[in-house]
Amino acid sequence: MRTATLSFDRHRLISSLLIVALAGATSVGLLWASSSFETKWLFASVLGLLFFLVALCSARFERFMLGVIFITIPINLDVNFDFSNTIDRFNLPTGTPRFGISVIDIALCALFVIWLFRWIANSKNQSLIWPSGLGLLLSFLAWAGLTMFWARDLGLSLGLWLSFLKAVFYFFFVANYVRTSKELWFIAKCMIVGLVLESLICGAQHAVGGNLGLSFLGEPRDPKEIVLSAGTMFRVSGTMGHSNALGGYLAMLIPLTLAAALAPASALSRIFTGASFVLGSTVLFLSYCRSAWLVTFLACAILVLRSLIQRPRSLPLIFGIFLSLVIVLGAFLPQIKGRLLEDDKGSAVSRLSQWKMAGTVIKSHPLLGVGLNNYAAVAHLYETNVESEDIRGRVYLYQGRIHNVFLVLAAEVGLTGLFLMLLFFGVAAFRGWQNFAAARSALAASLLTGMALGLFGRLFHDFVHTGNFASNMFIWIYSACLVSSSIRDSS
Repeated sequence: MRTATLSFDRHRLISSLLIVALAGATSVGLLWASSSFETKWLFASVLGLLFFLVALCSARFERFMLGVIFITIPINLDVNFDFSNTIDRFNLPTGTPRFGISVIDIALCALFVIWLFRWIANSKNQSLIWPSGLGLLLSFLAWAGLTMFWARDLGLSLGLWLSFLKAVFYFFFVANYVRTSKELWFIAKCMIVGLVLESLICGAQHAVGGNLGLSFLGEPRDPKEIVLSAGTMFRVSGTMGHSNALGGYLAMLIPLTLAAALAPASALSRIFTGASFVLGSTVLFLSYCRSAWLVTFLACAILVLRSLIQRPRSLPLIFGIFLSLVIVLGAFLPQIKGRLLEDDKGSAVSRLSQWKMAGTVIKSHPLLGVGLNNYAAVAHLYETNVESEDIRGRVYLYQGRIHNVFLVLAAEVGLTGLFLMLLFFGVAAFRGWQNFAAARSALAASLLTGMALGLFGRLFHDFVHTGNFASNMFIWIYSACLVSSSIRDSS
């Protein structure tokens, strides 16, 4: 994708500054007058005006805006809608998906319109990519849309369906943007910078032993703690809403960061990405998310083995990175050991009862499901007999909210919908392998490997946690990069 180049003379620059200042003053005045306006939107408006001004004055408007978008993905500046008020009316679980519009959505739509008009004007010289797997995603959208007709609550289904529509848009846009290894490296660097910023927020949370009052950015209002023999430990969660969500985010970004550190790049880039890897890994342990620990360790082990086989001279760099990590994490060894070996108060066992309940739903509706995003609304009808009243109590406590994203999907849109989604991830893996093998750029090959390991590490993480695929923007960015065949011929 080509970027817009804006040239300014002195008078045009002064005029732009005055217009932006006037618009900013007007916006802030209106927002200040509205007592019902959320703090995060006041913050977003001021910050957005600042970024837009800098972008406007920069030589590469679109590239600057894309960089801001990829860096700020972890920050949850959004507003959510419950079309039928079902979530609050029936006291459904807090994590029940709602449709949301974020600052990132608005910025991406604006950039997409700019890109679309440019493509129309230069369609003879610029090809439009129909990325592999897009047909499967559209088929999934069509099937998920059909399930709304027999869903108990249409509003719940519509909200998540629109979120999946946004995800398809992200996938299509990024697949058309990534044309060379330079653009792939640009996206990776921006996401790594975002990892550093998120890690610094988590580090501040750990330093104060609690949350920072950043709920308008996505920080949870109630701090998460875990009781171990070494004491009561505060679980950092950053702006991700929950410690397990933070673990899933880091499980996607840390392999990419290590892949960038081991790739043939400038010394400054390798120092920055190596330090980012150590910082992110430290925060990962402070989340106390065991599944994220496991999948990240396996992904990093694969990356190290690959690097040693292909570039034996990288051994000193690998040794230095992991020596730094061992020194930092040595202070947390008792807590890490306790989290892995001590009693987790039934946390893992409770998932088995949730899965059993989900299995009952799937057996009752194997092909059609109960309707997209409607599992929480009907789960109480499928309570299963369990071995212990304590475990049954946990099922009731979670109100059937399953710690398994795949089972939720199968229960809501049937095995047909689950098959389409799994087939899409299979296509992404296959095309990613083809692009990795054919890439002329060693940097691109390394980054694709890190993205593939991060993507499938996150999928394994989601096997034991709550959430949904639609709201995870990184899944679609990684998938788009993996299937973009244009980068295989770039150097």
